Amino acid sequence: MSVKNAIETRKNSLIQKNKAEQLGMSTDVISYLVGRLDIKQVESALLRVAAYSAMVNREVTIELVEEALQDEAVISLSRSKRKERRRNWSSSGMVAMLSGLLLLNGCSFNSAVGSPLAEKASAQSDEASADAATQSDITLPGKAIPFEEVTVSPSIAGNVQALMVEMGAYVTKDQTLAQIDESDLGLQIKQAEAHVKTVEAQAQAQSIEQQIRLNEVKASLEQGNTAGGSSAGTTLVTAEASLAEALDELEKAVFVFEHGGISEEELQQKKNKAQQVEQQIQAHKESAAAQAAESQKKQQATAEVAKLQQQAINVSARLTQMGRDQALADLELVRYQYNNLTVKAPIAGFITAKEVITGDSVSPSTPLFVITNLDKLYIQVDVPEAVINRVKVGQHAHAQIPSINKRVEGKVAYVAPMSNAESQSFPVRILVENAEHLIKGGMKARVRILFESEQPEPTEPEATKEASAQQEG
Repeated sequence: MSVKNAIETRKNSLIQKNKAEQLGMSTDVISYLVGRLDIKQVESALLRVAAYSAMVNREVTIELVEEALQDEAVISLSRSKRKERRRNWSSSGMVAMLSGLLLLNGCSFNSAVGSPLAEKASAQSDEASADAATQSDITLPGKAIPFEEVTVSPSIAGNVQALMVEMGAYVTKDQTLAQIDESDLGLQIKQAEAHVKTVEAQAQAQSIEQQIRLNEVKASLEQGNTAGGSSAGTTLVTAEASLAEALDELEKAVFVFEHGGISEEELQQKKNKAQQVEQQIQAHKESAAAQAAESQKKQQATAEVAKLQQQAINVSARLTQMGRDQALADLELVRYQYNNLTVKAPIAGFITAKEVITGDSVSPSTPLFVITNLDKLYIQVDVPEAVINRVKVGQHAHAQIPSINKRVEGKVAYVAPMSNAESQSFPVRILVENAEHLIKGGMKARVRILFESEQPEPTEPEATKEASAQQEG
């Protein structure tokens, strides 16, 4: 039998085994395994992938196959447990673990039911459940995702005059990214400034004119008060002087009459004259009272006019101020637009998207660039439900990046409160430093999260110092 026929026979055999034991693997996955592994290794790899799929509760895909075969253990136990597992681990042990996991998930191997192998799998399944509560750490596959991403848009509408950066470039905060065409904004600023000055001059002239009118009304009011009172007072004083003179003459006439110097008729004439003067005084008083009443009415009317005039001045002043404020607002808007013709980077990072070209028409809703901050990174992993409650924010973690052969230290920064609808696992993010930008977004990683029962291992520099100290000792 040729090698090709042997491979095809093995493939068909595995397909039948997959169906019979309900492993849930597609033909593509089986073909992938057969094409990349030795024929003798394929069956154990098949079982191992099935076990890993059941452990992380994810559908079997080629990506999951690569993860499952990348490392021997998905969940690492305490050091003593790991040593014991290494001694007992074998192909039959793998089958037993798979059987136990599938039994926990409501599945079973048809060929193993009722056999000693199934009993062993059940026992190891119980042991695995107990280990979930006592294990000191967990190791899972993960992927690097950016710490921060910002979409940059212009503050004003216009046409892109120039672009200063290209895709992949690293930019610093406040670095110029693009220039928007200024069009006639410079001319608009000058026009707006001139308009503000015109409005202010008009407001000042109007205020002066209205104040002059108000002063004229007030002067008229004061003049009316003075003139009316002076005229009435003068007339009354003259009449009272005439009465005093008439009474004096009457008194003298009475004395002369008593001594026979004048006739009774002449005395009566003096009396009549005094009465006439008294009547004139009374008439003057009545006239003065009437004039005073009229003057008071005029004063009230003039005061009302002055009040209305003042109100008109106040309203006009408010309208003028509103016009001035609007002119200033228009000026500030044009200045704002002019000052924001230059688009600057809000954060430092790499240009990971460039959405426009020179000449494009843009607005504040138009994305120009996407800046990705890789100074720090999140390594995101999916944690199984069995141990998610042991993962806490602040716990130490190690991440190994195979593609660059680099290990970094970090801490748990986020634990999702809800599971992923598809995988039923919980997304967890580990924050790591990446000052040299060696780790790129999307790189795969193997993450080991240390639970509270285990202290973080010393970093390489610290370990070197401890070794040196021991040698010196």
